[in-house]
Amino acid sequence: LEHFVSHYSALGINFATNSRLVLHLTGAAEVAAREQASVAYLRGKSIPFRSSPRYTSQIKALLANGYLRTLPDEALLMYPDLDEFFALPCRVGDLLARSERKFLLTAKFRERLPRHWACD
Repeated sequence: LEHFVSHYSALGINFATNSRLVLHLTGAAEVAAREQASVAYLRGKSIPFRSSPRYTSQIKALLANGYLRTLPDEALLMYPDLDEFFALPCRVGDLLARSERKFLLTAKFRERLPRHWACD
């Protein structure tokens, strides 16, 4: 979580005012310490978040679409999972602001796994 917040903060994302974080807090004993650390980290940084005991693709789509409806027409939305670190093209905001056309930004996806080819 700290790497995620650090990465997107460096890109100019203000998590306190321009984000909607949802933590999947299962309450399971084996991840309780990690979940508590995540909550403490976000609270320490004054980053608002919601928690959910369930998190599915359908829930993610509902949340993303609900957030999109609150944004102005010219706004951009990134909706990465915790393991996704997007990079933005230089001056993308300037390019979009000067355009009279709507844009669709696309990107290449690169999966990164540890050397032993397993997700820990």
